Amino acid sequence: MAVAAGIDLGGTKIETRVFADDWSVLDTRRTATPDGYDALVAEVLDHLKWARTARSDIAVGVGSPGFVDRVTGTMTTANLPATGRPLPSDISEAFGAPVTFVNDCRAFTLSEAVLGAGQGARSVMGLVMGTGLAGGLAVNGVLLPDLNGIAGEYGHTPLSAEVVAKHNLPLLTCGCGRTGCVETLAAGPGIVRLAQHLGHDARDTRTIFTDPSCAPVLDVWAEIMGALIAALMATIDPDRIVLGGGVSNMPDVTGRLARATDQTLLRGSRSPEFRIAQGGPESGARGAALAALEASRG
Repeated sequence: MAVAAGIDLGGTKIETRVFADDWSVLDTRRTATPDGYDALVAEVLDHLKWARTARSDIAVGVGSPGFVDRVTGTMTTANLPATGRPLPSDISEAFGAPVTFVNDCRAFTLSEAVLGAGQGARSVMGLVMGTGLAGGLAVNGVLLPDLNGIAGEYGHTPLSAEVVAKHNLPLLTCGCGRTGCVETLAAGPGIVRLAQHLGHDARDTRTIFTDPSCAPVLDVWAEIMGALIAALMATIDPDRIVLGGGVSNMPDVTGRLARATDQTLLRGSRSPEFRIAQGGPESGARGAALAALEASRG
């Protein structure tokens, strides 16, 4: 029987998955993300109505990039035509029922904490390494509440001054408008920038991770990430870190991060476990569905 549905709302596609009570996928619908705001609202509404054909009272959640201002209800997002617009309330109003919205990386974290590689750990940090760096924190299978909805935007942590000075790294302007964010040199495109700064004519991350001549680039990348993770360990101190995104599929990522973190942690601290996500392409939709089911139960 259908128990919940999740909509993975991305910059290029909208994918809805309907889940059974054992969290197997009963049905999937995928369409392209439209360009305009009104068309976006209409397309998400169409997905919501489609999910309700499986069960009239099914809980449906939406996982999307960006975050929602808790006071004004407006979104800030780089990947959807919705910045400054009240997307969640417009969709809920058109649908005629409340719709649970959750950041896509937080949805990933919840999915992995409850049903994926985070199972059995008390506190799970999700870390999605793709075009950007972001994630979330779940404790005992529940996302921690936050003030602004931005908890997990790890990529916008400043680069370590020690690592910048050691390797004479550039301080670049980030898409968020600030200078020197970690993701400018450590997310997917950032790794390419890092390689080029260090004198390697690399055009993609796979080449950097597989070409032996790029080993020094990966050493610096690991130092950047190790410093970031050590800072996160000093603040949220998770038991386990679950890795997702395209960079997580590169060779020996867990080993590199574990070794770099060991060298940077506060003296006497233990490193968290590093694991690769298990949910695959359904993890985001599954996390959105989990969030919706939790919200429906009060």
